Amino acid sequence: MKLPVALIAAAFATGAALTALLLAFQPLVLSTPAACLNGTAQSLVSPGTADELVAALAFARNSIDVQMYVFTSSELKDALVQAARRGVCVRLILEPRIDSNAATAAFLVANGVQVRWASREFANTHSKLALIDGKTVLVGSINWSWHALYANREAALLVENPRLAQEFGSVFEEDWAIAQIASA
Repeated sequence: MKLPVALIAAAFATGAALTALLLAFQPLVLSTPAACLNGTAQSLVSPGTADELVAALAFARNSIDVQMYVFTSSELKDALVQAARRGVCVRLILEPRIDSNAATAAFLVANGVQVRWASREFANTHSKLALIDGKTVLVGSINWSWHALYANREAALLVENPRLAQEFGSVFEEDWAIAQIASA
């Protein structure tokens, strides 16, 4: 089928106009999604993500910052303690309204992990976030609990992207500054 030249020209002009419009608003439309394009991403879907999470923490060389709503997983507690023993700076912000987090905080503080209670300025600190070495972000719905790791359908992304890590890191630093120090 041969298309008329006028139709082809009109399609080209419309496409060029849409492209120009999109480029004019690129910072508004594309700035956030584009930040994810300069790195790698791995999807994590539970049940069955504990090994991947432990492995991600084992690769940390300098820092691990975690903000967690529910944290009861002994595997992940041990991974944080092992990282701290390797000389990694490990900081954790926990939601204080979750009773089971008290035992986690006490165990981790006793084993060299810096732990703070999330500010009550928010209704809840419901984040499930980890930042590794300032370049990798773990974010999603997965609490660090047995149910989230082995029974629930949960989803998260492990993204290596320094720019994205910096953005989440800024929020973590703000929350760390207003959080209350936990003791053993």
